Amino acid sequence: MPQLVFIRHGNTFEAGETPRMVGGMTDMKLTAAGEQQGHRAAEMVVARFAPLSAIITGPLQRTKRFA
Repeated sequence: MPQLVFIRHGNTFEAGETPRMVGGMTDMKLTAAGEQQGHRAAEMVVARFAPLSAIITGPLQRTKRFA
């Protein structure tokens, strides 16, 4: 049976930085921690769901990098 997995992008604010409300289309970069979160998420998804038939992402750099 096909499965659909949703994963949110990683951190866009540094540890200790006060998160602020920004618009959903504000194209913020991932932090170094956010990049690491992406690598860990990928390892978990591949371990659980491989082979993958598709990866679909939004247009913003943080979603593309996380994918």
